[in-house]
Amino acid sequence: ASTNLITYSEDFTNGFWTKSNFIVTSNETISPKGDLTADKITNSALSSEMFATSSALTTATFSIFVKKGNQRYFGLTINGTNDFNSRYQGIFDLDNGVLFAQNNSSVSLNNVSSNIKSFGNGWYRCEITATFAISANGFVVIQHSNNVPVTISENLSWNNSSSGNSFIWGAQFEAGSYATSYIPTLGSIGTRDYDTMPTYLDLT
Repeated sequence: ASTNLITYSEDFTNGFWTKSNFIVTSNETISPKGDLTADKITNSALSSEMFATSSALTTATFSIFVKKGNQRYFGLTINGTNDFNSRYQGIFDLDNGVLFAQNNSSVSLNNVSSNIKSFGNGWYRCEITATFAISANGFVVIQHSNNVPVTISENLSWNNSSSGNSFIWGAQFEAGSYATSYIPTLGSIGTRDYDTMPTYLDLT
């Protein structure tokens, strides 16, 4: 059983998602589900980020489906507070479909891990997991770049072109140490009783 704490898992234009120099275009390409519901994110400045938070958790996993536009690297950051200097980051190489690098700058985040799985047609599901020292609101940041992110102190510098874009769909924030099959939401959290096929899309 699991609950998706993201209330707008496919509509990234919604105010649930805080955008910093990201422009979201709705229904721009075919999603892993096979319909025209995947959004395009385009950075309007050299440094762009998108944020989402969850209710209090101890061990949390954030996952999202992503397809390369013209940006090779896709990044997810997770922490248990709104402290930007205490974070675990996973960087994914969308050209090769692999985890490119990890960066853990926090002593308060344990059992961290990142994972990427192919779902065909250029789509990957990127996952990031962390255990917080105390129960806290999960906080995740989405970034992308066509250049290798450079470590500066405890943070990463994402130097993108001003027209960089990626395609995203199916975001999920849930309790637990791995991503379960996708639970779509539209305006409220979504719960599934049990998961019989954790390695596949389960949209029924």
